[in-house]
Amino acid sequence: MTAHPATPATRPPELRGRRWLRGLAAALLLPLVGAAGLGAWLLGTQSGLETALALGTRLTDGALHAERPRGRVLGGFELDVLRYETPGLQLEVRDFELEWKPAALFERRLLVERLAAAHVELARASTDDTAPAAPTTLPDSLAVPLAIELRSLVLGAFVMRTLGEEEAHGQADERAGEPAGDGGAADLDARSGAGHHAAQPLFTELEAAFDSDGRRHRLRTLALSLPQGRLQLALGVEGAAPHALDGEGRFDGVIDGRAVVARFGATNTLLEPHLSIDAQGEGLTARVEVEAESLAAMPLRRLSVKAGEIDPAAFVDGAPRAALSLEAELAATPEAASLLGGPIRVTNRLPQAVDQGGIPLLSLDGRLDWRDDGLAVEALDLRLPGTGRIGGRVAWQRGGQADDDARREGGLGRIHAALELDAIDPGLLDSRLPRQRLAGRIDAEGDEARQQARVALEAGSARIDIQALLQGMAVTADAAAAETESGGSTSAGPAAAGRQVFELSARLRGADPRAFVAEAPSARLDLDLHAEGALPVADEPLSVALRFDILDSLLEGLPLRGKGQLRVEGERLPELALDVQLAGNSLVAEGALGAPQDRLALRLDAPALEALGLGLGGRASAEGSIGGALAAPVGRVQFFGEGLRLPGEVRIGGVNGVVQLDAGTDGPFALALGVSGLGSSAPDEDGRPQSDWVSSLRLAAEGTRASHRIELAAIAGGNVAPAGVEADALELGLKGGLAAGTALRWRGELSALQTTGRVAARLLAPVALELAPDAVRLGAAEFNAGDKGRIRLLETAWSPTRSVLRGELSGLVLELEPRRADGQRRRGADPLVLGARWDLSVGRTLDGEARVFREAGDVRLEGELRTRLGLERLDAVLRARGDRLELALDVRGSEFGSLAGEASVRARRSAEGIWSLPPDTALSASARLDMPSITWLGRLVRENVETAGRIGGAVAVSGTLAAPRASGTINGRELGFTLVDQGLVLSGGELDLAFDQERVRLLRLEFVSPNRVQPRDGRIPVAALTASPGRFEASGEVALDNGAGRFRFAADRLPLLQRDDRWMLLSGQGSARSTWSSLALDAEFRADAGYIEFAEAMPPSLSDDVVVLGRDEVAEAGAFAVTADVRVGLGDALYLSAMGLETRLAGDLRIRLQPGRALSAVGTVSTVGGSYRGYGQNLVIERGVVNFQGPLDAPGLNIVALRKGLEVEAGVAVTGSAKRPQVRLVSEPNVPDPAKLSWIVLGRAPDAASGADLGLLLPAAAALLGGPGGGMTEELSRSLGFDAFSIGQGELTSTSRTQSSRVLGSGSTVASGPTVSGQVLSLGKRLGPDLFLSFEQSLGGAATLVKLSYQLSRRLSLVARGGTDTSVDLHYGFSFR
Repeated sequence: MTAHPATPATRPPELRGRRWLRGLAAALLLPLVGAAGLGAWLLGTQSGLETALALGTRLTDGALHAERPRGRVLGGFELDVLRYETPGLQLEVRDFELEWKPAALFERRLLVERLAAAHVELARASTDDTAPAAPTTLPDSLAVPLAIELRSLVLGAFVMRTLGEEEAHGQADERAGEPAGDGGAADLDARSGAGHHAAQPLFTELEAAFDSDGRRHRLRTLALSLPQGRLQLALGVEGAAPHALDGEGRFDGVIDGRAVVARFGATNTLLEPHLSIDAQGEGLTARVEVEAESLAAMPLRRLSVKAGEIDPAAFVDGAPRAALSLEAELAATPEAASLLGGPIRVTNRLPQAVDQGGIPLLSLDGRLDWRDDGLAVEALDLRLPGTGRIGGRVAWQRGGQADDDARREGGLGRIHAALELDAIDPGLLDSRLPRQRLAGRIDAEGDEARQQARVALEAGSARIDIQALLQGMAVTADAAAAETESGGSTSAGPAAAGRQVFELSARLRGADPRAFVAEAPSARLDLDLHAEGALPVADEPLSVALRFDILDSLLEGLPLRGKGQLRVEGERLPELALDVQLAGNSLVAEGALGAPQDRLALRLDAPALEALGLGLGGRASAEGSIGGALAAPVGRVQFFGEGLRLPGEVRIGGVNGVVQLDAGTDGPFALALGVSGLGSSAPDEDGRPQSDWVSSLRLAAEGTRASHRIELAAIAGGNVAPAGVEADALELGLKGGLAAGTALRWRGELSALQTTGRVAARLLAPVALELAPDAVRLGAAEFNAGDKGRIRLLETAWSPTRSVLRGELSGLVLELEPRRADGQRRRGADPLVLGARWDLSVGRTLDGEARVFREAGDVRLEGELRTRLGLERLDAVLRARGDRLELALDVRGSEFGSLAGEASVRARRSAEGIWSLPPDTALSASARLDMPSITWLGRLVRENVETAGRIGGAVAVSGTLAAPRASGTINGRELGFTLVDQGLVLSGGELDLAFDQERVRLLRLEFVSPNRVQPRDGRIPVAALTASPGRFEASGEVALDNGAGRFRFAADRLPLLQRDDRWMLLSGQGSARSTWSSLALDAEFRADAGYIEFAEAMPPSLSDDVVVLGRDEVAEAGAFAVTADVRVGLGDALYLSAMGLETRLAGDLRIRLQPGRALSAVGTVSTVGGSYRGYGQNLVIERGVVNFQGPLDAPGLNIVALRKGLEVEAGVAVTGSAKRPQVRLVSEPNVPDPAKLSWIVLGRAPDAASGADLGLLLPAAAALLGGPGGGMTEELSRSLGFDAFSIGQGELTSTSRTQSSRVLGSGSTVASGPTVSGQVLSLGKRLGPDLFLSFEQSLGGAATLVKLSYQLSRRLSLVARGGTDTSVDLHYGFSFR
């Protein structure tokens, strides 16, 4: 069935109502759906995001700008750059990211998963708005209608800066028409640098998380990476009043290179937070507690600080060391003007003096009052080392005498101090200052316009009162305008005109400068001083008026008085009057100086310079006047001095001169100066005065600045010239002048130059000369040098960029030995003659060569015998190439051998073009020595010394000039050493020695010496002992830094003595240890065999009290300490033949030497068999023992020698010590001493009737029993008052005479010599210096003689005889040498 639609006429009324409602709904929903669709497009698509951002740009007139958006608003999006710019604000965010959950909004929760930006830069324009801000209030509730959760907030670098004037007002307009760019780094960098300097980021990384349930807000974590370290915070705040607060944090970082750890805490409420900080670091521990009112005009209500053990040196290089602790408890006070107040305290656990690098403070206490307009410390109490104390008050107030506007503009403000000083010891504050007690008061106050102070101090008995005032500042702009309008200056005086005026008054009574400065002279000053003036500004110079009066005072114990006054106006002294007297020395000055018409008269009279101290001495005076402007001075001054001593130990025997200047510096001038006896006032090493440096000096100059002449003549002091050679002297003449202009440049000629003495030279002709700070030039010059020497300076020039030296020398005689007294060279003298050539250029590089060589002659060395080196070649060459300097040396001689060496360094050129050899310059050098014979060395030592062999060596040097490192070797072969007179011979020697910068090593010293001589004694088995050569070996090493050394040596049958009368073979070994100041020797030797023979009579020697003139003094023993322990064994074959003694010696000795003690020995030396021959008889040695138990020169004696084979065996016994021997006669059987003597001498009993026996026995008795002092005869002569007493042969019977003239029958000549029977007794007495009377009596007859001798001269004498022989003789004596 088909249904047909109803017609309108037939539709029911309810159907028509529904259609109307549907149409109305559609009309209403269509806009909503469109709006929803549009919102979904904007929020849910990327194109919608781009459209929304573009719309924002239009609505903000281009202030908002985004680049490369990606994503959608709902859910999250990203932007490369987000920028917002206004004239006063710029915000730029790079790499912006937002990720959030819109669905969480249906749960009344805002959930942000991630909010991030790689770089944030905020710039704000500076503002001068100083209007007070409106009071800030906090709402009653901080609750929010929905929960908030920010799970991750990440920011990169955050930069904040201030916009400049141009950037703040014009940068945004300019950028409005610029293309947006691509947002790249280059575009951002260009924009950042357009109107500002790059700023450092506040932090480089931020990470945070935040959540809130609407009522309580929590910053779960906040981590900041700061330039100094990392900061972490956590904080919670209640939304409901009073907003409870709790939080904590930590900082770990490095500040000024030192690790710091700090912990933070926050409690109480947001309106009244309580904050705490605990910090620890190197040199710092601190705790700070703060109570505040967040919204109050002055938030701080309480501040507590405790910081301990702070060392300033740990924070600032060069700061003093200390251990400071700080405590402060500050709190707000009810007084409206006071912000905080309370006690403060600083203590120092390690107080030290300033010169020891510390702070001389024990403690500081006071009460701090912090006001809105300043600070004040009341009840100040500083405690210093000792009992020193400073108390009082110090305050600072903003502004000063200026108005409130000036206060707001800043400034120094006003300072006031009132301090009391008590018992302060400056020596405890700084040990360089003298110890004393200071007390007094200091009052000071001031601001920018006026400062003044009053000081009243007492130092012992001294009192010092000082008042000082400084006032006046620069004129303000308003004041300057007012002055311009009025057409004149203000009425306030100099201060108002922009000058600062000052005034100073001081009154000293009993003041001693040494009480304040240890190096100052001791004094007692009574001084009144007043000064006033104005400091310089603009075109106004310094202006000072000063007057002083020194009352009766003392300086170094010397009377001091004086007075004076002066005025200073810029560079002029319009008034000066000075009169000072010190210990008899006076200085008077009166007049003016500084203007053309000014004259200042000066007079110095110092007859007692030594009284002034300061190393001065002698007497001096000066008188004259000076005047004119400083640019054109004039004047004339005469001066004189004698016996002068100057600081630095310089003395001048005499000085006088005159200086005159006319018409300023360009006018004529004259100078005449004479000096004598210039030298050092210090004694030499022996305590004797030193020779003069300059014996005399004369300097004369006259002319003008543009044209003048200078003459100088000087003679060297001291006896330094060889005999017959003139003293060293110099004569110099210059002619020229200073060139016009401000640059200092002298041009002229060297008109004369001559030297005499050891280096003789004379300029042959004047030569051009130019001297300037940047150039020195000398024309071609030629000099005579000695007899045949010539010096030619072909080119000599210097400048900072290039220097040239070119010349040659020939015929320079180098005399190393003194001439004869008549000035002539010694016979055979052949002095060394040198030549040289040089051609050097110094500029950007070094180039050239210099050479010194031998032309002729030789070097003769002074020793025991003068010895020539036989020089054949001497050549030294210096070559310069680039920056390298090379030196080569070649020396050859017939005696000396050869020495060759090379050295090289690299010079350095500074930025100013100066070449130098710094201490760290690398060094490379080497040398080689080849000496084929060392025979000539022995001639230099002593005439009895002979040396033989050859020596070679090599040395290498590296390192730097300041620290060279040397190493090398020395070798010797076929070495020999001989003491001719002693018979000591060492031969066949070999030496190997090595050294470096640390030690010297004696690798080997060996002598292989064969026996060369047969001893006279046939009892020694020479052939068996000398079948093989003897040996001596030594080795060891010594450190060069401290001298520590260790050596070992050994000998095996070494033929030490090699003469037929002195022959010995020695064996043994030992060791030695050394330092630079000591030597310790430990050795043991034995004599394998030996034969020692001495003459019957000892050679003559001088008595100890004889002084030989001209002989060099023996150097006193130094601090070198020698310790020795030597054991000596005499062996089984050591024979002695000496003065009639024939025996073999046996025994052992231990010889010891210790510093400060005499040489000592312990042991026994005994004779084995043998005999003693005396008076023609052989005495058999029964016992011969010498005991050593102490000093080596005082052994004990126990010797018995008898004449054997007779009825009575008689002899001599010697006991006691070597210094005091006791000699007595012994016999077996015992008989009287005369009989003992007869049995010894005659071999029989004495015959009392025989005078001949008596004549033989008396001399024998005198010889045996006389002793070293003359014995019995000497004692007898002293007791009888005679000058001479002897028994022996005399003139009476010593000769027989015959007639000398048969014609005259008178005179006699000697016919025969003395006889044994002619024994006489002689007595003598000196009657005067030249007259001697003697008497002789024959013991074998009746002959008698009286003799009178008179010495007419040193060689001529007259002798008269009477008695048995009568004569008058004239004697003349002479000698052959």
